[in-house]
Amino acid sequence: MVSTMSSSEKRPFAEVLPIAEGIVDELRPYCERIEIAGSLRRKKEMIGDIEIVMIPQETEGLFGGSKRDGALLLALTASYRGWRRVKGGEWYQQYLVEGMTVDFFITTPEKWGCIFLIRTGSADFSRKVMTARSQGGLCPDHLKFWSGRLWDGDRALETPEEKDVFQALGLAFIAPEARAV
Repeated sequence: MVSTMSSSEKRPFAEVLPIAEGIVDELRPYCERIEIAGSLRRKKEMIGDIEIVMIPQETEGLFGGSKRDGALLLALTASYRGWRRVKGGEWYQQYLVEGMTVDFFITTPEKWGCIFLIRTGSADFSRKVMTARSQGGLCPDHLKFWSGRLWDGDRALETPEEKDVFQALGLAFIAPEARAV
């Protein structure tokens, strides 16, 4: 039985990167934006799982309106490619692809900056960024992360890019490789 947890056997960066790039290339035509995140983006030597952040293209719904249906996109791709779905919902899907756990984080343009930063990690770095300064974190006390956005009171801040999140937090941009606590 193949484990689907990121604590499973880790594989070398050079072995995992082509798998992740292949997945991104497969999905890119159906996405407004898609990028590799997590430990691959941080260029760790050994990789336990693949994390991908994506904004599916809007499609017209069956009964009108439009929707970014990343779960459907992944289900269709998985059935065609033989990926095995492990779990997930509307904003998160997990698949087993070529023996690797692949976590897909489905987002919107408004949430991209926050989600991409948080999903790049590391987990400790993300927690520190999201924790209020008065509690030992990096987030000014008047701001809060909620529902994939950065908020100032009841106003969602415009953070379409990671650099916008760092700027709103009053921090210089921190390169992914340097995101450790």
